[in-house]
Amino acid sequence: MVERIAAAVCRSEPKQIIEVGPGKGVLTQRLLATGAEVIAIELDPAMVAILRERFPEHPCLTIVEADVLSVDLAQWGPAVLAGNLPYYITSPILDRIF
Repeated sequence: MVERIAAAVCRSEPKQIIEVGPGKGVLTQRLLATGAEVIAIELDPAMVAILRERFPEHPCLTIVEADVLSVDLAQWGPAVLAGNLPYYITSPILDRIF
């Protein structure tokens, strides 16, 4: 599943990806391997700690500890939105974007 998501996201050239709910960083790692700039938005402090440990000071990764529904996504300009999202949160996120 991770490979399919990464392939779909990286088809185009924006190369700035907002990843929602990166968890332990499995998809994050794949996205970073493409050379993209990744903004990872994670609500769970335990997962944020894992991400910071797994990707210490990665130059292409910004980790944001927050609820994606409370973050102004426009602050990063044009970007691709990616994530392996639970169904219950998909509609609220899409409603905010569109």
